[in-house]
Amino acid sequence: MADVIARFMAHVRVNASTGCWEWQGAGDGRGYGKFWLWGRSQRAHRVAFRLWRGRAPRKDMVLLHRCDNPCCVNPAHLREGLQKTNVRDMWSKGRAAWQMVIAA
Repeated sequence: MADVIARFMAHVRVNASTGCWEWQGAGDGRGYGKFWLWGRSQRAHRVAFRLWRGRAPRKDMVLLHRCDNPCCVNPAHLREGLQKTNVRDMWSKGRAAWQMVIAA
């Protein structure tokens, strides 16, 4: 597993001011990183959660970024939550697509 972690961390830049581990590798076009592992492309933040927590996120949960930074893969910034919690968080912080258009 140490070789996987080393390969993973080769794509990470630590932002000293935020503590975010910002993904510098391939991305999905929406700000989330992608990492090739176990024969398939996976979301980098989900891989980080699994590598550092020792388990995959629960099937009924999504991973929420405490930092609101989609490219962050710092496991300390990730938590499991329900999709409805994720949506409520997005709305409360004005990150819904229509909210951003109105604010512009």
